Amino acid sequence: AYDIEKLHEFFLEHEEVEAHYYEKLKWLWEDGQECGPLVLHGWLYDIARYVAEHCGGTDEHGNPLVIEELEGFFDRLSGVPGYGKEVAYLGGGWSPSVPFKCEDACEEPMVELLVMDYWCNWGKAW
Repeated sequence: AYDIEKLHEFFLEHEEVEAHYYEKLKWLWEDGQECGPLVLHGWLYDIARYVAEHCGGTDEHGNPLVIEELEGFFDRLSGVPGYGKEVAYLGGGWSPSVPFKCEDACEEPMVELLVMDYWCNWGKAW
């Protein structure tokens, strides 16, 4: 079982925008909608990818984590071959609304849109 509170404690508690995203993740986890786990797993994949790319670390043999190995982890987690590749492409950062900081008002921020139907078919656009 996942402890969604750990995401808040370790990754998403420091700023207002992070708090916004944490609340959306918690909603996905608790709401029970059919596609919620897929979107949540996209988030978890992106968090794991970020940690691997920015926090370094090696295994007991001195080898760095190979990001693509995360896909296999998600395949085993779900029991569905190819699921890891899907969540890797889906990624994280999804929210019903887009939080902005004051600094964004003077820029042209890029927003990515996720469209998903009842059967969890999805597409992305900028």
